[in-house]
Amino acid sequence: MMRVHDPPVQRRGAVLIAVIVCLSIIMLVLAAIASRTLLVRRQLRQEHALQQAELLCVFGLQVAERKLAENESYSGEVRQVTPKELGGESAGKISIIVERDEGHAVTIRASATYPLEEQMETNCVRVKQLIQKNPVAASRRGEASDRQSTATKIEESNAQEN
Repeated sequence: MMRVHDPPVQRRGAVLIAVIVCLSIIMLVLAAIASRTLLVRRQLRQEHALQQAELLCVFGLQVAERKLAENESYSGEVRQVTPKELGGESAGKISIIVERDEGHAVTIRASATYPLEEQMETNCVRVKQLIQKNPVAASRRGEASDRQSTATKIEESNAQEN
């Protein structure tokens, strides 16, 4: 007896649609992972820039204190810091302003910008107030070492400019 075979059912289209759906899902997952990676990388760069700007501010205060100890008439400076000095790829800038009031207080304001000439610059400002213990004796002896750090005010403004 002869058997009649039914022709095979064509299901190639259904398999193709299933493969396309699977590939689409995989692409969406990979796109989400790539997006998240870029976001984390941007945040790490921003955090690094903030830390570097804060370190530059602290360095600016230390430079100002040292120069005030050497020369009481020191009024500040603007200093460019090269990438080589920072051990990185970007340069920074430190602005130091020394203000004196009518009393015995000296206020040092150090502001730093890092990285320079890039899209996302980070700024930091630190202020330190020094009060001279005995200004007459210090000026008579020519010593600035009688200065004592009595108050430290910290102002942080972490502005990001595009």
